[in-house]
Amino acid sequence: MSKWFVCICCVCYFSVSYAQEFNLGIAAHLLSNNPSSLNPNTANTKIKAAGIRYVRMDALWRDVEINKGQLAIPKKWDEVINEQKKLGLEPILILAYGNKNYQNGDKPTDKDSINAYVRYASYVVNHFKGRVKYYQIWNEWNGTAGATSVGSVRDYKILVKAAYPVIKKINPASVIITGEFSNGAFNKELGLTSEDFLRVFLSQDMVNYTDVIGIHPYVVYRTPPYNGYWAYLSQIKYASSLVKQSRGFSNKPLFITEIGWSTASSNKGVSEKSQSQFITNAICDAKKIGISAVIIYQIRDGLPNNSHPTEPGFGIYKYNWDEKPIISSLKSKGCW
Repeated sequence: MSKWFVCICCVCYFSVSYAQEFNLGIAAHLLSNNPSSLNPNTANTKIKAAGIRYVRMDALWRDVEINKGQLAIPKKWDEVINEQKKLGLEPILILAYGNKNYQNGDKPTDKDSINAYVRYASYVVNHFKGRVKYYQIWNEWNGTAGATSVGSVRDYKILVKAAYPVIKKINPASVIITGEFSNGAFNKELGLTSEDFLRVFLSQDMVNYTDVIGIHPYVVYRTPPYNGYWAYLSQIKYASSLVKQSRGFSNKPLFITEIGWSTASSNKGVSEKSQSQFITNAICDAKKIGISAVIIYQIRDGLPNNSHPTEPGFGIYKYNWDEKPIISSLKSKGCW
């Protein structure tokens, strides 16, 4: 590891205390600068009506630093987050993905790019201090999200060790979520590969660089029989057991920060009734084993996409904002 990332005072960070509670969240692309993106006011109102607390959103690096070295928060972000706070919603900001000004938009792995990422993260955290508590360092580092190359656990650790102490210095009350690997992190547990990303990440050197562990136990895109509900259960039980058994991590909350089933008309889609049953059961089973939060992907269906036919159907609302059956289940509170 390069010596400029060493923190000589990592044990002196403020510890984060957690109440024994369980919360629901939703993924919503509300900060996008795409003119065809969701209407934030409508989306926030619908989220509140569904009885959801956390709103997980991409706070893209490329939108903050369009020109190299010039950082600015889009006006829309303030408007969205201010409205969420008024409604009693809790935003979670994902600090990602690549920026064209560094490593051709790929994951930050060299010194200059990592330092630039930390500056961007610091800028966002400082801007929203007092309004945003939860931050996520990257998303699915082991995958290609954000049109980036597949990343290694080693490089992800370096990035986390660089960003975490700086964020904590700016806002000691912040809660930082790490991990967040794609469902490929569970391939070894299912007997598919020898890679065990989560176990490698939960090493002793990372204990003081995370407040919450995030996981994405999707089964939708897996091939049979690994797309069954049993595989979801196997993945979350493995993650929960691993966190509890890893020295220094046993008292850290585990969040499912993405899970969902698509109702798209594709070979991986399910019926709206099945979606409701799967999500409801997923929430209840997660709570039973001590997981602290489940964040559903996502708030509303998208338009048909021939390149990714399953992706548009993950919404808990249809594209026209009509409710799917899962909304009634969420409103009823069920096991939670």
